Amino acid sequence: MSTSPVQPLLDRFVTDLREAVGPVAVWAHGSLALGDHQPGRSDLDLLAVVDSAPDRDRIGRLHRRLDAEPFADKLHCSYLRRDQLTDPGRRHLTWAHRHLLERPVNR
Repeated sequence: MSTSPVQPLLDRFVTDLREAVGPVAVWAHGSLALGDHQPGRSDLDLLAVVDSAPDRDRIGRLHRRLDAEPFADKLHCSYLRRDQLTDPGRRHLTWAHRHLLERPVNR
């Protein structure tokens, strides 16, 4: 996806995320993972695997710093604790639609 217009946003987000919470991994899911992502139309669905629950305020600030970036309104990220990955119904801290909420990962 190196030629995709969303790549600069994804690169900046992952760099900032590494500094903020030191994720174990960051995975794409949804259309990004399936290869049918349409810039400007599709969401940018990511999963960040972390060792401990991230601070809500810190995550909110991280995402809000990206607000002016192209496609930032499409960036969604769920924060999954590594020790809770096997529980599909667990609610995770999620940034979506420019808000923090808690919900299960559904894709």
